[in-house]
Parts: sequence; structure tokens; C-alpha cells
Amino acid sequence: MYWVVHCLDAPGTLELRAQHRPAHSAHLTQGPVRPVLVGPLLAGDGITPLGSLLVFAAADRGAVERWVAEDPFTIAGVWHQVRIDAFIPSAKTPVAEPV
Repeated sequence: MYWVVHCLDAPGTLELRAQHRPAHSAHLTQGPVRPVLVGPLLAGDGITPLGSLLVFAAADRGAVERWVAEDPFTIAGVWHQVRIDAFIPSAKTPVAEPV
């Protein structure tokens, strides 16, 4: 099953995000979840991080919840709002190329 994790940063955490980014990136390869698509959500300027969007393959929602709870961005207080939803890609979904 796929799971979409939509995270919004707490106000004023840009420096905190930068400080914990290496640990967050390392955490992406840990645990019972497999990253499929991950990256920062950006403001309209295309530069300023607002949060994160992650798509995982995982056996169940509990595995994703545990992964989020153990992520350095969660522990450090970077993410203040997290939403987890199940996701089934359409059979007609094209494979996107990086822009």
C-alpha cells in the first residue's frame, strides 16, 4: 500500500530545518517504509521550504506513523502539522521526469 505524508513546517523553523536535514535524509532509508517520492514543499518563490511531501510504500499506516514519530524533523519540532493518507496510483498515471 502507498501512503502520502503531507507535512507543514512550524513558523520560524527554517534554520532548525537546515540543521536537522542531514539526519532527516539519513532517516529516509531506515525502518519498515520504502520511500517512493520525497521532497520539500516550497513557497511560491520556489526556494523557501514550507514543509515536506513523502510517498511511502509500507505494510500499514502504523509503520508510517512510527516512521514519522521517529523522524528528526518531528523530534526537533520542524513539522507542526502532519497528515497521512492511503494512496492508490491510477493505472493511467504517467511516470514523471524530474524538472
